[in-house]
Amino acid sequence: MNRSVTWQDMRNGWKARPLTSIALALLGLSVGLACGLGVRTWHQADLESRALLETWPADRVTVRFTKPPAPEELHLLLNSLPEGSWWSRVRSGKVLWVDGSPPTSVFQGTGTPLPPEVFQQAKPAAWVSPEQGARVGNVGYEEGIAFEVWGVGMLPETASILLPLGLHPAPLPLPTQLEVETTLRELENRISFLPFAGQVQLLDHQQKRTEARAGFRRLTRNLTLLALVAVGVTALLSQALIRFELQERRHEFALRRSLGASPANILKQILTETFVTTGLPALLGVLLVLPGQVSIGLLLFLVVPGWFLLSALPPARHASSVAPHLALKES
Repeated sequence: MNRSVTWQDMRNGWKARPLTSIALALLGLSVGLACGLGVRTWHQADLESRALLETWPADRVTVRFTKPPAPEELHLLLNSLPEGSWWSRVRSGKVLWVDGSPPTSVFQGTGTPLPPEVFQQAKPAAWVSPEQGARVGNVGYEEGIAFEVWGVGMLPETASILLPLGLHPAPLPLPTQLEVETTLRELENRISFLPFAGQVQLLDHQQKRTEARAGFRRLTRNLTLLALVAVGVTALLSQALIRFELQERRHEFALRRSLGASPANILKQILTETFVTTGLPALLGVLLVLPGQVSIGLLLFLVVPGWFLLSALPPARHASSVAPHLALKES
């Protein structure tokens, strides 16, 4: 069979079964769009999770008291920690009063992070949230304290202002939690001799990062399995539609076989028709969702043909293998 006759047969087939052809085209387009959206969402989530894990502090331990510590207990604990490695905070209203040496990663925004000497010397400097409407270099007032704004950005615990604890005019409750920039093993060696060590809980951020990475991997694996199930279900659905269409065309294929067409010719025609009807709309759906994203686009351009072959190849092979005399007899 030459190419012009095959193209003519394809056009006649589409005209004879427009609803089935439209249904297959819509199904292919939907699969392409769904695959593209799913992969783009998965790719974005993977990038964000990797960025989060990279910024997660590797050598940080959170120290928590199971009950409010006595002043002498807190003093003893702080003296046991490496100098410049810890920081604590106490929330009072919209102000976060901070002591110690907070790492620069605490401050996310514009301006200059407050250096450790600001907290150690209780200098009148602050970091404020954008909702305060202040700019870097402005002077602000809070609880009768005048301070210079060094930075504007996001603050821990959704506070609005971050100030050194030493500026507070009255005693505040002692902090029940500390952040220490060190490893868990070193911290355990430093505080194990304290008489109240049993009242202290240590949260290792390195372990939490490992657990978070494992959680992200499980989520990725589960999403991949769910996507494969969805691809399989849609492939079965499209396979049923294609099988129904080919069943209606058994007489047509029998006539072509009687005129000398081989099973390979019939198989080629069916796969070509189905690819134009279903495969191309699926690839179009991918292009609509993933413009410019070459790496994951190439991945989907491998997945979509696989879905197409799973949908079209079994019914096409079955239709091309039916003996002509049986098909003519049934018709």
